[in-house]
Amino acid sequence: MPDEHAWERVPVAFPNCVTAGPSGAVAHAVSRGATLCGIPVRRATTTPGCFAPDAASACPRCVQRAAATPGRPSPQELLHDKILAADAGPLRDALVEALKQGAPVHPWIRGASAGNVRSSVRLYGAMEGARQADEALRTEGPFGAAEVVTAARRFVVIMPRYTRPVIAARSVRPVAQTPFPAGLTPSPNASAGGTEHAVDGDATLCGIPAKQVTVVRHLFSAEHRSACFTCAERAAT
Repeated sequence: MPDEHAWERVPVAFPNCVTAGPSGAVAHAVSRGATLCGIPVRRATTTPGCFAPDAASACPRCVQRAAATPGRPSPQELLHDKILAADAGPLRDALVEALKQGAPVHPWIRGASAGNVRSSVRLYGAMEGARQADEALRTEGPFGAAEVVTAARRFVVIMPRYTRPVIAARSVRPVAQTPFPAGLTPSPNASAGGTEHAVDGDATLCGIPAKQVTVVRHLFSAEHRSACFTCAERAAT
């Protein structure tokens, strides 16, 4: 069934140029080598910034034609169209609704490596869907990623180049967790730090014997980028 939501459009931002007028400089909007009122750009002086229709010096014809130019799709509409390819379910439905309500999309990363995505958006083991998102980042890149934050939830969308998008989310309200000592295991990647686990007695929550991890001074936190996904999930329950 087609989506009939009336998405808000983003006005087109036109480059600015000026020409000399009887009463001073006149500002024009530029598109495809000419102003919207028909003056070739070579006869005008380009200036930094974008055309401002509400400026006192704005050319009336450029103002009229700029207003008549169809707007661009908003980031919310563009991301909505992307996530329709994600697995159907409550997470996707909640994100669709958030986008329709105008929730901001920031950042939106395109054409990035998995490492750049991981350093830009935060995937915690306590997030619903985080494990699937992490697995998506292990496929062939490059990747896109977007973050959407509402008053109640933070969504992260991972967009691999060759597979469907994956959505992860968590409540923005802190979830009380039982404090567990933290223990580290070496990372397979020598250049990366170790993986942090929650230690509960003689084993970690993910099942590694405690004698095989290096216990550190701080408590386990699912907020850490290096947190074990299984430990984070079990610590939150």
